[in-house]
This record gives sequence, C-alpha cells and structure tokens, in this order.
Amino acid sequence: MADKKNINYTNNDGAKYRYSYSANNAKEKKEPVKKAEKIKEALTKRSVFWKTNRAFAIFVLVAVILISSAWSVYRAVSGDASDVKEYYEDDGIRASVVNMVSSSNSLISINEAVNPDSELNADCREIAEELSREAPTPFWNDATLAKKLHDKSEAIYNLIAYGEGAGAEARADAGELYSKIDSYYKSLGDSNQYADAAADYNKTISKYPASVFPIDEAPVFERFSPNPGQNGQDSSSGVFSSVFSWIAALIAGLSIPQIVGLAVAVVIIIRLIFKKNENK
Repeated sequence: MADKKNINYTNNDGAKYRYSYSANNAKEKKEPVKKAEKIKEALTKRSVFWKTNRAFAIFVLVAVILISSAWSVYRAVSGDASDVKEYYEDDGIRASVVNMVSSSNSLISINEAVNPDSELNADCREIAEELSREAPTPFWNDATLAKKLHDKSEAIYNLIAYGEGAGAEARADAGELYSKIDSYYKSLGDSNQYADAAADYNKTISKYPASVFPIDEAPVFERFSPNPGQNGQDSSSGVFSSVFSWIAALIAGLSIPQIVGLAVAVVIIIRLIFKKNENK
C-alpha cells in the first residue's frame, strides 16, 4: 500500500492561504482608492488657494503677460534689425554715408583756407565726425545726422561760391565736392527695401516694452525720386477713419501671447466685477 501523505486535518493549511489572499487583495483594492482621494484633496487645496488668493493669481497672470510680451518684442526687434543691417550694407547706404563724410571733410578744408574764421567749419566738422562714428552700423543716436551734414555743406558751398576771398579754382573744387555730397545724400532714399525695413524697425522699437529702453533708431532718409509703389497717393488713407478700424489695427500689432494674455485678463476682470455685484 502506498504511504499516506502526512496531512494535518486539524490545522487547515488551505484556509490559512485563503485568508491571506483575501487580506492582500483587500489591501490592493484600498491603495488606488487612497491615491484617488489624495489627488482629489490636492486639487481641492489648489483650487481653494487660487480662489482665496486672487491678488497673487492676478500678479502671476500679469507677470506671464509681461514676460511673453517682452520675449515677442525681443524677437520682433531682432528680426527687423537683421533686415535693416542687410539692406544697409547691400543697398549701398553705408558706402554713400562714408563717401558723403569724406567729401564734406574736403569741402571744409577748402573753406578753412578761404574763410578760416567761419563758424561753419567747426559745426560741420563736428557733425561729420559724429556721422563717421555712426556710419558702420545703421542704428544712429541722431537719425538726422545725414541731413544736418548736407545742409551745413550747402551753407559752406554758398559761402565759398558767393562770398569774397575765394578764387576760381576754390569755387570750382567746392562746386564739385558739393555736387558729390548732394548726390550721395539723395541716393540714400532710393532704396525701397531699406526704407521699408527701417520703418518697420522704428515702429517695433516704439512699442512697449521696447520703448522703455534707449534703443537707437534706424535713419529714414528723404526720398527725392518718386516711389512707384504709391503713385503719388497714400494707400493707407481712410483705413483708420473709424474707431473699429483703429481697434483692429491695434489688435493686429499684438503677438499671439499678448492677445491670449489680454483675453484671459479681460475674462478675470469681468468675473471679479460680477462676483462683487453678487456679493452686494
């Protein structure tokens, strides 16, 4: 006969394992419930915090709007500045400015020999030196320097050509130099690409928050030749004739983060106003 297995019927081993399984299973079921309760409690506390700390919530919202606005404006300024630099070099604006300064210095030298006591010499020399320092980049501290140098050079030429003490050779040389200065100055406004880029850049830096910082403008030069794109008319005339058009133009100038932040701020303000009226 086969040996019987030694089974302890008094000690129910199967029940022991069954009871153990039931306890473990119950514990596993309780854990997800506890996690869900903790998550719900955390969300409730967070909701209560933002409701009871509206001032802090508004501060955070304003900070986000300011930061996003600053970042978007920085990107816009950087992009417009790159375009200005490109056309300033490629369209010969910088070369015309440098040549204009060189011819003006030569004209001043003639007048210093003919009219050494003239105040125009020192004034024009100072403007020429300042413009020479600004010429390497298209962002000038004084955007009117080129026009100032042109006008002072014209005054010096008139003094030499129609004043006393200048010989025929000095008059001829002065006339030739002023003709070059005038030609270089008038050529500065011939580039439509540079003019558009400079106008966009100056418009961007005039907006907040860029307007808070001392950023030099890009010079916009006088145009002597007609612009074929305008045909003598201002294409923007009548566009902003109404308040609605003005608001539309204002919104169009905002970036996406600014528009979103402004919309959220308006919603919060409206909710606060309505809630205040309900409490009354």
